[in-house]
Amino acid sequence: EVAAAGCGALLWLGGPEGAAAARRALSQAGLRSVLLLGTDRVKDPRFAELAGALGEGTVVACPCADLSLSTEPRALAFIHDYAEAFGGAPGPFAVEGYDAGRLLLRAIAEGGPTRDGVAAALSRIASHRGLGGRYRFDERGEPLAPGVRLYRDEGGRWVALPGP
Repeated sequence: EVAAAGCGALLWLGGPEGAAAARRALSQAGLRSVLLLGTDRVKDPRFAELAGALGEGTVVACPCADLSLSTEPRALAFIHDYAEAFGGAPGPFAVEGYDAGRLLLRAIAEGGPTRDGVAAALSRIASHRGLGGRYRFDERGEPLAPGVRLYRDEGGRWVALPGP
């Protein structure tokens, strides 16, 4: 059906196992040039394991930061400590979870250990620098940045594509 429709891309909304199977099926049907696009569910080490070299070029959209190629000492320490504690590399949203925890610790330090104190401190924080970058918030506390990032499978690793 993909070949008959003349599709140049296939959007996969499922997980890494199905995405790898779709990539293999496309390749076996002679449709290696069809771009496979996925969501953050595909940005998983299992995709690279299951798709192997056929996964090369797959692109995923994820609002998550990826520190796996970072050389920054804080990022390397986070990756090491995470792997030691959980037995594997940080997955999607691990960095954001860490950054959110650090933001809450900041709010407790600035506002005190009460619910009202933390809420007041959070309402005054317009930006927060974390491992994943600078997080900015509007007047209601809703996040403004960093937004969705694109990653491409290059040799079994998710490499960030340059933003606009």
